[in-house]
Amino acid sequence: MRPSLANILLWRIVYRAGDQYYVDAVRATPFSEPKQYPGSIVNAFSVESAQIIAPEDSVLAYDIERFRFFSQGYLYRYSDEANVVADLRYAMFPDSIKPLWGIRMNPATPQDHVSMEYFRDPSQRSFDRLWRMIRGESVDPFD
Repeated sequence: MRPSLANILLWRIVYRAGDQYYVDAVRATPFSEPKQYPGSIVNAFSVESAQIIAPEDSVLAYDIERFRFFSQGYLYRYSDEANVVADLRYAMFPDSIKPLWGIRMNPATPQDHVSMEYFRDPSQRSFDRLWRMIRGESVDPFD
């Protein structure tokens, strides 16, 4: 659980049960009932998943493991982008699985390094949705 972007009212909650991560958001303020924003469920990207994609001792395997270390193990396959493994801890919206960043792999060339990818959405529409959540208003599901 961590506060969302630039506030302490709206919290991102990421928890794991078995091989899946659950992402939700909660707005909590003194003297009022918490408001929950249901999020999504994604499959965890495990060490075993990486071993299937990347041969042991390959550059790709090393890059995935380094990303796992810096992401504290909160990895998943971002299904909107081919061959992207993303860091689930941070997102544009606290109820979203759309990552702020991830790595793009090419399993066909395990000797090559991964590329870092960014998925930020600085649009007014995105800012408006986040601001409505901070104010405790209802919003449509994002993912």
